[in-house]
Amino acid sequence: MKRYTISNFIKITVILTAIFVFQGFAALIYMLFHNASIIYIAANIIMCIAGGTVIGGYLFQVRPSIASLQKTYNKFANGKTITLQIEPSTHMFLTEEEELINRLNELIDRKELLEVSNKQAEYLALQNQIHPHFLYNTLEAMRGDALVSGMKTLANVAAALSAFFRYTISDMQFLVTVEEELENVSNYFLVQQYRFGENMKLEIHFVDDEEQIKRLKIPKLTLQPLVENSVYHGLETQENRGAISITFDQTEQHLFISVKDSGKGMSEKKLRELNDSLNETPFKSMEKYYMDKQTKKKTGHTGIALKNVSQRIKLLFGDEYGIYIFSSMGIGTNVRVTIPRQEAAESDV
Repeated sequence: MKRYTISNFIKITVILTAIFVFQGFAALIYMLFHNASIIYIAANIIMCIAGGTVIGGYLFQVRPSIASLQKTYNKFANGKTITLQIEPSTHMFLTEEEELINRLNELIDRKELLEVSNKQAEYLALQNQIHPHFLYNTLEAMRGDALVSGMKTLANVAAALSAFFRYTISDMQFLVTVEEELENVSNYFLVQQYRFGENMKLEIHFVDDEEQIKRLKIPKLTLQPLVENSVYHGLETQENRGAISITFDQTEQHLFISVKDSGKGMSEKKLRELNDSLNETPFKSMEKYYMDKQTKKKTGHTGIALKNVSQRIKLLFGDEYGIYIFSSMGIGTNVRVTIPRQEAAESDV
């Protein structure tokens, strides 16, 4: 069954109006030459003016708007643009239409930015990626040699590093269990302890049911970037290193994760700027996204990994979720993550 669009209906209506105006104009000329009643003549003039106004409105307002929308929709359908950019002069058929298009652009940007954020998360976790099988085999060979030589600590570090790389550069799922994330963090921290010594500590706390929380789902590569941030900006420069604690709590609707370190902290100005950056909406044009990326390269802006985690959370769950940071100079920093509770499917358990 053929579907008739509103634009076709308007076109037919305007054609019929044009015929009506033409006939009215002909009738008006006839009445003027045959001394018709002034009332009939006036009525005919009014109808001709009204019809002419309708035709003019179509030709100069509606038709250009329809043509502009058709051009935009065709470019979008043919893949020549990833967003629907409507010209300011274009008139919509419904007041809700512009809201619908804006929402559609948000959904398009959400999918694209989520893919970009996941790729960036992989890059931040492993900037110089080697072919996975070559990497795993090399580390396993090192581990074997270390065990033969009685170097158990080095063997454990090689195993942890291999497991960390395998987790990081394997299939980039959106959600994994808390238990999987904690195992990855433990592997990462074991390597850091080998670098900086046993006086760098990692503590895990559960305010509520530990086993239940471990089965909840969170975005992959959420915890390790936060712990790495605490090591790099908080503990690494301290002579006595310090401790990092990860605390989990939950309500019926939410999961709260706190990553706290006993590092040097940060100033109120830097804290405010970082929180503002973390709370930015991820719905940006790709042009602005790449401009921001170039700015970070030039200025050496810190907190990129934190922002990546925050934006992936917002893209997955909404702008009300994400990261907020508390910090005091000389005391330490507390990175608080808020996400909705995501139960693992029975097949995943």
